[in-house]
Amino acid sequence: MLLIGFLGASVFSYLASVHSIRESISTQQLPMTGDNVYSELQKDIIRPIHLSASMAQNTFLRDWLSEGEHQPEKIIRYLSEVKHMNDTVTAFLVSEKSRKYYYAEGVLKTVHEMAPRDRWYFRVRNMENAYETNVDPDLANMDKTTVFINHRVKDDNGKFIGAAGVGLTLENVKEKIGYYEQRFGGKVFFVDRVGQITMTSSDSKELGGSILGAQGIGTVANKILRDVDQEQQLEYTHKDGSSIQVNARFIPELNWHLILEKNDSEAISPFRKILLLNIAVSLIALFAILLVVMPAFRSYQRKLNDAAYRDSLTGLLNRPGLNNYSKLILGEFGVSERRCSVVYFDIDNFKSINDTYGHAAGDTVLSKIASLSNAVLRPEDQSARWGGEEFVVILPDCDLDEAAVIAERIRSSIADHEFPMLGGNVTVSLGVAERLDNESLDELLYQADTALYAAKMQGKNRVVKAFCNANLGSIEISAAMVSASNANL
Repeated sequence: MLLIGFLGASVFSYLASVHSIRESISTQQLPMTGDNVYSELQKDIIRPIHLSASMAQNTFLRDWLSEGEHQPEKIIRYLSEVKHMNDTVTAFLVSEKSRKYYYAEGVLKTVHEMAPRDRWYFRVRNMENAYETNVDPDLANMDKTTVFINHRVKDDNGKFIGAAGVGLTLENVKEKIGYYEQRFGGKVFFVDRVGQITMTSSDSKELGGSILGAQGIGTVANKILRDVDQEQQLEYTHKDGSSIQVNARFIPELNWHLILEKNDSEAISPFRKILLLNIAVSLIALFAILLVVMPAFRSYQRKLNDAAYRDSLTGLLNRPGLNNYSKLILGEFGVSERRCSVVYFDIDNFKSINDTYGHAAGDTVLSKIASLSNAVLRPEDQSARWGGEEFVVILPDCDLDEAAVIAERIRSSIADHEFPMLGGNVTVSLGVAERLDNESLDELLYQADTALYAAKMQGKNRVVKAFCNANLGSIEISAAMVSASNANL
């Protein structure tokens, strides 16, 4: 019960801590981190989106395109000012009419529909949305991976006349993502509407991969991509069995999903150590408690046993105790062939001792007779106070004649002892019987009691043997003449 209590308290505390940690991650840490990342996005990406929209709606730019792109240095100076004033890595304009690619340093090239690196422009020309965000190498910046915001430009009649926008180096965004990953100990990445990973830190998931069908997150991917109206708190199981908490939200300005993941195993690991420590401490405490309690428990158990099976006055077995002992010796728990004898004796004239000297003196006599009789027994013999002034001794592996010799030792040791409070001696009468045919204790005691009665009738202070005649169904009594202080012997 102690072990169950200790372990139960430790496990319950651990589970409660794990639940608290997971709830804290899913309801506090991840949402707050998501808010911070989104706030940074507003500065690093969403603000440039507004900038590209402002460029596409700029009257100068639209008029310059519509009027035939005269004096290219004007648009180049405009793009240079946009770049430097807003701290972007590039600002660009592609004309639908001339297909020229203008940027802050001049004319970069002419876009062609068949050129793989120019497909973005023709995609923008044909799309319905006003803008897109995509990640491509920037030819004007030594092919550094750049986040481009490509915005459609229309004239006053709504006709498509080009594409304008700005570019941000992906390294800046990655650094911000990496900073937040390190800060909250998880992963931050973006996926588009079909589940392709569009932006990530260098240590996060592989760029261009898909979360659909991916191990782990694939189990919640459909929910992430389907629900775009609200922030989601999800969970999936990692291949190592740990739990991954997921926070997902849709960023309409980017048309991307922002996903934050955190493996709770690192946060839970200290609590696992505490659990193991608690278990170890519990076992040590349990061992220490048992070390202290068990001896006391055994002592108390012995006292209970003594109270139930021993006579409090003499320290001998009482009647229930002797009955239990006899079952072992006489084989009442199974057939036994052991030879066994009993001695049944009581104190002569004990009532007069009580009447004359009081019960306290009588108790002293009973206690002393018990110790005197025990002193002459063999180690394997067992004596008991049967009731009142009556005593029984069980003698294992002992025949009738040997039992009579032991009974005589008892008689003489008591008769020779002087009781000062009585001013004289005390005697006992003894009956002896041997077990011959697997008799029960009651049957054996009946024979010994009969012999004891004969000893009383013959003058007391003597030993009488009982011979059981199985054929005649009777008991023969033989008196063993012994020296005694009784003048009537």
